[in-house]
Amino acid sequence: MKNLKTINTLLLVIVVLLTVACTENAKKSMYVKKLKTEIAEAQKQLPIEEEGCTITDVKFQNDNIIYHCNVPVEREDIDETLLPELKIIIMDELIHEFTDEELNNMILFNIGIIYVCNDKYGDKITEIEITPSDLISMRDKSAYPNGKEAFIAELKSEISIMQKDLPVENSDGIIFNSVQFQDNTIYYEYSTPFSAVDFDEEYIETMKEVLIRYLKYTQETQYIDNCIEYNIYHIYTYLDYEGNVIAEIEISPSDLK
Repeated sequence: MKNLKTINTLLLVIVVLLTVACTENAKKSMYVKKLKTEIAEAQKQLPIEEEGCTITDVKFQNDNIIYHCNVPVEREDIDETLLPELKIIIMDELIHEFTDEELNNMILFNIGIIYVCNDKYGDKITEIEITPSDLISMRDKSAYPNGKEAFIAELKSEISIMQKDLPVENSDGIIFNSVQFQDNTIYYEYSTPFSAVDFDEEYIETMKEVLIRYLKYTQETQYIDNCIEYNIYHIYTYLDYEGNVIAEIEISPSDLK
């Protein structure tokens, strides 16, 4: 009789587990049905352009929301090393777009997001996958303690794009040679028709004030605030045409306050 009771208990546990599983499956089916309806409505508005990227298609397949996007670049212009940073930027944007309920449902029902990126000719460049585990990190914000990682990733991406157009010369004969990000510092390098004599202490101080005003005038307030909060420096190095350093101007986060 004792064995019979044990068997009955095990059967009851199995029935309970199966009931829970069936309930969860039913909930997921309802959620997926709602998701597909929303996606069908979204498809009617496509193609749509967002910040230089054209979303051409969206669908639900294999527990993933899949976006197809065309970007105005060619395959050879893509820097593969920046893809992890691009994923961080996308995740940082998504955290502001999803409601807590949407995020929790996607995590609960194991729904991911895939961005299929195509070049301007429609040929596939790469895929960026946001997994349910990534969504958990987004929800907990553990991956972005102060948003610094996302800000740095965006900086590196923008700098990489700028580098493709360098060097460039302006009408005054000043050549913008390079820009790079390293150790919380953005480094700018210029070649000029000047010599060290032209860059005395007073002139350098005046130049620094001009550069600070330029940054504050041309950059969004959020960029300046991030530079201050995340301790980002700007260093401008000026060379003569022979490659000799004639001046270096450092703008610290405190200079931007």
